[in-house]
Amino acid sequence: MTALLLPHLPLGSIQGALEFIFEPQSSNVTGGKMVGGFDQTLELALTQLEVTIFAVALSLVLAVPAGLYLGHKGVGELLAVGLGNAGRAIPELALIAFMAAAIGVGTLNLTIALAVLGIPPILTNAFVGIRQVDRAPWKRPVGSG
Repeated sequence: MTALLLPHLPLGSIQGALEFIFEPQSSNVTGGKMVGGFDQTLELALTQLEVTIFAVALSLVLAVPAGLYLGHKGVGELLAVGLGNAGRAIPELALIAFMAAAIGVGTLNLTIALAVLGIPPILTNAFVGIRQVDRAPWKRPVGSG
């Protein structure tokens, strides 16, 4: 089917990925079961979307209140910004591999690992956003209604 979709393009290594997406194939790894095809690709894409939504939601629930509180109080800048910068240095695949080795493999573990990676930038940006608000009270000009 991929030959019908893209007949004259030099696809190289992308050819296998396109065949997996559009054409189910038997695999020796799965004991001859059929893998791939549009149905399985759609199922895997929806699972990834679900994991992403849950991970971002968990990151927001944990990091936004902490960033808002710390930013409002004006304390914890070293914690918020330092954690944010340190969190950006953690390789994603290393954290996912560590979580898989420590806890096991599954969508819950992947969601937790991705949430941990999402917390530092959200915390830093919430903290900095609140700290940048002008603290001077807003005053109306004298004599205006």
